Amino acid sequence: VLGLDGVLCASAEEASIAACRAAYVLWPQVMKNAQEMTLNEAGVRQSWVDYDWEQLLEHRSSKLSPAPPWLLYKVQQLRPACRAEWELIVFARLC
Repeated sequence: VLGLDGVLCASAEEASIAACRAAYVLWPQVMKNAQEMTLNEAGVRQSWVDYDWEQLLEHRSSKLSPAPPWLLYKVQQLRPACRAEWELIVFARLC
């Protein structure tokens, strides 16, 4: 993934989908546990979606990734902390 986030395109969403997919391939058992977590157990913040839990329950890209919608949001929030796109894969596992 070429990181042109905010310059030519908004790649945070696509990068989070790719990172979650890769994490599911690399660590299937760990990532399977993510699907069983509640929003509170996952440490999700309502402020990410203007205090509307419904947005966290249905991410517009959730059909493109096996990850739960809250994980896609969480990885997107961590995108600015990355120097390279591959770091998002590790973030997806650690979330």
